[in-house]
Amino acid sequence: MIDISKNEVDVHCPKCKRTMKVRLAQVVAEETIACLNCSTNIKLVDKNGSAKKAVTDINKSLSEFKKAFKSLGK
Repeated sequence: MIDISKNEVDVHCPKCKRTMKVRLAQVVAEETIACLNCSTNIKLVDKNGSAKKAVTDINKSLSEFKKAFKSLGK
C-alpha cells in the first residue's frame, strides 16, 4: 500500500535559507532536524495538525480506491 507519509516536502533553514527535504512523517511527529549547511536546529511544526490530517485522509482515500479497484475485477 502507498503511504503518503513517506513523501518528502521542502523545508528552508531560517538562518542560511538552504532547502532540505523532510518526510511528511517527520513533520507530523514535529521532529527537530539540523540544517545540513549551518547545523541550525529546526523544529518542524504541524500547525493545527494539518499535515497529520492530510496524511490520514489521503492514506484512507488511497486504501478505499485500492479496495474499489480490486472489486472491479470480480
